Amino acid sequence: HALTTDYADPSQIKAYTIEVVLDWLAAGLDPRKATFFVQSRLPEHAELHLLFSMFTPLAWLVYQMSDSPFLVGAISGARSLPFLIFGPIAGALADRVDRKRQMVWSQVVILAFYVGLLLLLITEQMVMWHLFAFTLGSSIAYSFNQPARHALLPVLVPKDALMNASALQTMGHNITRGVGPT
Repeated sequence: HALTTDYADPSQIKAYTIEVVLDWLAAGLDPRKATFFVQSRLPEHAELHLLFSMFTPLAWLVYQMSDSPFLVGAISGARSLPFLIFGPIAGALADRVDRKRQMVWSQVVILAFYVGLLLLLITEQMVMWHLFAFTLGSSIAYSFNQPARHALLPVLVPKDALMNASALQTMGHNITRGVGPT
């Protein structure tokens, strides 16, 4: 990856990026049929990484506080449950209201939960139920973010590239979920 190879010397990023594109072209990718993009230049990718990068540290924090594998699993379940309950509601809402506004407001709520978590950690007032409340609350907010994000895709991408864009977005979402232990 262009950003992680020799990250201490950012002057090489452009050369590495060009090298990666040349490798893909040499492998036979047709630029008329495929769209090349640099992930680090997409703010949405950075935001998605930030959201997903909290899953592992949260599970780790639960384990450090409790020494209980059961509670690590329970926090993962608490993260998933709101998607099942609120996902259909959020999807219907994304079809009826301004999608960008739904996405922004859900991100503001998520930010508020993270600020609350940070304050509890800084003041050393964190107890286990705070982590579960944080997980449930931020997951409810995030369950409203995802449908709005997916519903914006047809507005942002040309119709002939929509299937590939949707596949790429779904693949990126699932890969980042599966790569780190949660």
